[in-house]
Amino acid sequence: MQLRQGILLTVASLFCASAVLAQSTNHAATPAPAAAATTGKAATFKDLDKNSDGYINRTEAASSNGLVAMFPDLDANKDGKLSSQEYAKRAQHP
Repeated sequence: MQLRQGILLTVASLFCASAVLAQSTNHAATPAPAAAATTGKAATFKDLDKNSDGYINRTEAASSNGLVAMFPDLDANKDGKLSSQEYAKRAQHP
């Protein structure tokens, strides 16, 4: 009888531990939505400047809907990257 109780206690403990592990694993696997996507607002310059070099390159611009299409027009000095001043003009872009 004592052996049966020990086995049941072990099985119950393993079941609870696996349920907790599965819950924490599922939560960690869910990516957090981007701030701009959840609020519907345009991403800020700082959000898009992933490497913090003070510019948005074409690769960084690809993470923003529509910015890639505007990139050639916004890149006033045609250096292949957007400064914060060039990026600020996106609101004026048709």
